[in-house]
Amino acid sequence: MPPRALAAAVHRRFRQRPGSKHIATESAIAGLVAALYRRRPARVLELGAGIGTLTAAAIDALRAVRGDGGFELVTVEDDPFCIAQLACNLADRAAAYELVTRLDDLDEARRFDFLIVDGGDPADPRPFHRLAPRATVFIEGDRKPQAALCEAALAGRRWIGVEVRTLRRRRLAEGRRVFDGGYRLYQLAPSFGERLRFALLRLRTALVWRLRRLA
Repeated sequence: MPPRALAAAVHRRFRQRPGSKHIATESAIAGLVAALYRRRPARVLELGAGIGTLTAAAIDALRAVRGDGGFELVTVEDDPFCIAQLACNLADRAAAYELVTRLDDLDEARRFDFLIVDGGDPADPRPFHRLAPRATVFIEGDRKPQAALCEAALAGRRWIGVEVRTLRRRRLAEGRRVFDGGYRLYQLAPSFGERLRFALLRLRTALVWRLRRLA
């Protein structure tokens, strides 16, 4: 399923669920799915599962590129309401992910190819120290503290990053239309092709910002 179609299906499902007020936008979900399709990671860590929106999207994307049982997805969530909703919303995917309430519950030596940041402690750099040499980091929404923490934690390593925005709009509950939220991507030890792709994403985002100001 194309990233946009998968994202639309996941967003449509979760926007009706309790606790859905702060779920990821459809554009951010599509960005995550596209990144997972491209990178095909075997070991994924998610910070802040919430009610399971990005978790569900990640599972579906990973199943598409790696098959059932071909990946590890660990999600960290400590909020009792979110944990209960996660169990309910992902009952049909329970075998596809591992839930822990603290990062400390994981083996110190465990490393991950892909990190999804949709919450977590914005002052704790330890998740970024668990990244494999060629890992990818996806930060949902406008999480500037987490982005700054990521960049500081990656000091001394080769990486590139980009903020992605779109012109897609969504309607709020009161009827007002706003632009969809974006996301940030970071790639460690990038290849020449990845550097080129990120440069094009930066140009596209710069154009989007200009067009938003004119809208």
